[in-house]
Amino acid sequence: MNVCSTKWMGAFFALAAVWACAPARAELQEVAVGGEITLRARGFLNVYAPGRARRPIAPAAWFPWRALGTDGLSSAFAWDDRGPDSWYTEQVLRLNVNARLSQGVSAFLELYNYDIQGEDFPSDYLTGNDTANPGRNDLEFLQAYVEMDGLWGGMGRLRLGRQLMTLGKGWLIGAKSTSLQYCYLDAARLTLTPWDNVTADLWTANVGATRLLPADDRLFHGVHATWAASPALNLTAFYMLLHDGSPLEDTSGDPLMEARERLLGLDRYGATWLHTLGGRVFGEVGAWDYDLEGAGQWGDAAHLGARFRRVNLLGDYGDDGAEFATWAADAEVGRTFDARWSPRVFVGAAWYDGEDRRAVSFGEWLNPFARPRASVSFNRLYSQVDYDSILGGGTNMSNFWLGRAGVRVRPAEKWTAQLRVISYRAVGAFARPASLRVNGRWVPVAPSLSFWDQESSKDLCVTLGFSLRYDYSPDLSLTLAYSHLFTADGLGRDGNFVFDNGTGFAGGTASDDADYIGLLTEITF
Repeated sequence: MNVCSTKWMGAFFALAAVWACAPARAELQEVAVGGEITLRARGFLNVYAPGRARRPIAPAAWFPWRALGTDGLSSAFAWDDRGPDSWYTEQVLRLNVNARLSQGVSAFLELYNYDIQGEDFPSDYLTGNDTANPGRNDLEFLQAYVEMDGLWGGMGRLRLGRQLMTLGKGWLIGAKSTSLQYCYLDAARLTLTPWDNVTADLWTANVGATRLLPADDRLFHGVHATWAASPALNLTAFYMLLHDGSPLEDTSGDPLMEARERLLGLDRYGATWLHTLGGRVFGEVGAWDYDLEGAGQWGDAAHLGARFRRVNLLGDYGDDGAEFATWAADAEVGRTFDARWSPRVFVGAAWYDGEDRRAVSFGEWLNPFARPRASVSFNRLYSQVDYDSILGGGTNMSNFWLGRAGVRVRPAEKWTAQLRVISYRAVGAFARPASLRVNGRWVPVAPSLSFWDQESSKDLCVTLGFSLRYDYSPDLSLTLAYSHLFTADGLGRDGNFVFDNGTGFAGGTASDDADYIGLLTEITF
């Protein structure tokens, strides 16, 4: 698919919106006000580096002739019981107004504020001076859209503007980027229900454009359709395209350098075309339930490849031939027993394909013209699936696989408890420079010999999690969560690139076990 085709997709939705709106002359019928207040106190023990800041682990000088995709190694994690723990309380406010108009038209506005309590306190208690940081966590529009329902005899619904989207269980497209923070899309979304048991969503979203559909925009298109054949069989198919045409080439060189680059085909990355094709099958058969979802990705990975730079005799350039060629899947099977507390036992597994090509062979080390190679892992897009609370940023973890099992029970009408164990392993291991550890830090033996390396352990961790939820009323709930992480060297001392869709390093100064505890209060009105 080329740039022209993605422009036509966006233009199609724009024309559909104008066509649908043209005959509508709606009048105000009803105004509804609602909202949500969420408070969560939480603590991370032996997880993060001091201040949760990224801690330098190894400078770029330790990796000559290697393309890491980052400037040296750094990590926000410690996995060390000698460091400070992280305790804080989050607060979220959502306030919305839904104006229902005639002829199926409505306008929805929602304000959102996320704060860590105490950060915006207005004064220094020692001096009395105002030290607040105004504007840091101000209210913003989480959603602001116009909706036209009942189009084409009740078959269609068109939603235009900023909106939250959750498709299916949110495996690749979800409304939340973390448990309390949200991911909105500025989009045009058309929902069709041609038959009672078939629903299809088509959308185009602006995820970084600065002008009206130019070639260098970042646009996200897709179609997602579900056929509910029966309670035992539900089938979903989807296709998504993320296009990033923002320029990558450095045109600041002198004419001679630019001519040399054109002759040698250097600094010519092109655009990113990330195609995702997949499906889901799920349902309930008697006491059993199942859910299997998978997807494959392909296309040009220009913007990722440009990060993997390597200095050689040709200069400092990235991988201009990087491509997406990955897959992912998530599956779970459960059974609910007709017994006291209605226990549901489940097992599951997930795979997020990835590679780590950050090592260099002896031949590549000798070759002064060797090109860099990008390490490409499955892109989680806008997922809201986070398997465990203690692994921060879990919605963009990639280059790993896991197995899980657990049980959920309802000991009383308003109580729900769950116990779950998960084992994590890396898919592609990072090759560390041959080194020794001194006071929890690597000391390279011979960094100039880049081919001399040691593969990190693929064993990341095992987590044991427990949660207890109490629904005091339909509008108020409280949830207590605890998780213990048995840290292995692949997540601790050695480290691997498993965060930020396989581009973020997770390594620490030790491999000590870690803990998480959280108390969540949610009220809606």
